[in-house]
Amino acid sequence: MAVAIAQSITAKNSSASVNFASWTVNPNELLLVMVTMRSATITPTVSGNGVTWTSIIDQVGVTSANRLVVFRAMPSSASTGAITVTATGNSLPIVCFASRFTGVNTGSNGANAIDVSGTDFIKNAHMLKAIITVADNTQVVAIGTHRNKVFTVPTGETGIIINESQGSSGDQTESSWWQQTAITTPPGSVTMGASNDLSGSVEWIIAALAIKGPNIKSLIGTLTSTGGNSSKTVGKPTLGSVVLFGSSVAPLILKVAAGTMNFVGAFTKQIPTHLSAALTFLGDLAVRSKGFVNLGASLFMSGTMPAKPIFKKVAGLWQAQGNPFKAITKVSAFTGTLTMSGLKRAFIPNFDTFVQFVNRIAKQILKREKL
Repeated sequence: MAVAIAQSITAKNSSASVNFASWTVNPNELLLVMVTMRSATITPTVSGNGVTWTSIIDQVGVTSANRLVVFRAMPSSASTGAITVTATGNSLPIVCFASRFTGVNTGSNGANAIDVSGTDFIKNAHMLKAIITVADNTQVVAIGTHRNKVFTVPTGETGIIINESQGSSGDQTESSWWQQTAITTPPGSVTMGASNDLSGSVEWIIAALAIKGPNIKSLIGTLTSTGGNSSKTVGKPTLGSVVLFGSSVAPLILKVAAGTMNFVGAFTKQIPTHLSAALTFLGDLAVRSKGFVNLGASLFMSGTMPAKPIFKKVAGLWQAQGNPFKAITKVSAFTGTLTMSGLKRAFIPNFDTFVQFVNRIAKQILKREKL
């Protein structure tokens, strides 16, 4: 399920209180409220919908003539009601937006749904900000505010609420809320806004945020990731192909893998318990992983494996081309072909006739190396 905006609303005023229209929020939706103010000295707060609102961005303009604040929340249950923005003592223009996001990573009151964010502020006609996403399949959004100029949504980006205005003359506040048209995959640099997207030089503030989707727990199809894959559960079960071009740093547990898994980057702490297709390591398998059970197809390793994995049942082709390839222990019920190049220190006990042959070769290698 991709990240998507379910609803966006706006509210504005030139007073100490700004009230949105009532809406209905649902469990595990990411709620964002964006507050843009002509005043830079008053700190706003947000209330409503029975949730805890947390400020995640608070940026003052280059001459302290305006301010942009972003709040997040995530309801645990559905509720209907209105959001109120309070700016005690304010009498200058305030323009606010609120949005509900579905298909997001849940938990921590919405903190898990925010991949990265960033702000910028200056005086010119180029309101833009680049961020570098970390998670795959993120939706990048932006909020911008300025005075008495017109914003044009750049190519490749889509307006949500554009050029919402409050006040007049020198106090006029214009604000816009928009998103990148396409989901960001693979992770990388994304620029929101563009050169000359404002109708003239003016002081502005922009904030860009990447909203990330949930961790994948069930995969029927193909998963391709080119960024780091830290602390993610990729498949349970995995019925298609998993291709990881980045480093898989923390435990990646695949209980049922019926497709193909290719690891081009460094990979650690993999625990597949049932594998009926090809498992390919083109990088280094750097951390001990003893749990490869019921391997019914092929295991190819062209990187190094310095630890001591345990293979209890290997029914397919097993090729190990790393150097060194150390200490293969407790292997039984081997019914396929075992090929090793760059072999050092192998101990393979209790095989049938074929295994005994391999064992003799291993002993010869050990004798030659005087180990």
